[in-house]
Amino acid sequence: MKMQNKITILLVLVFAVILLTSCGDDENKDTREAIRVNAVTVKKTEVPSRMEYPGTIEGKRKVKLSTKLMGEITYLPYESGTKVSKGQVLAKINSGDIAAKEQQITAN
Repeated sequence: MKMQNKITILLVLVFAVILLTSCGDDENKDTREAIRVNAVTVKKTEVPSRMEYPGTIEGKRKVKLSTKLMGEITYLPYESGTKVSKGQVLAKINSGDIAAKEQQITAN
């Protein structure tokens, strides 16, 4: 036990010496030269409440339009991006070719 006490005291003394020697003069002061900078005075100004940014907006949902029958479109009153309601007629297709095929089938 006495040997362990001596080692503990020795370690405490070594630690104290290291601690006291590390707290010495100010030899580690920064000796670099000062750098010249330009200072700007900050002024309070009003920021406009409306700002404009160019960009493209896309909807969350997209719908691809298609027809059950092939034919020539004769009526298309809307442009891209126009808002339409459910059940609204979007386009009309010339049904002349379809009517002719129907008559041909009926004749046979």
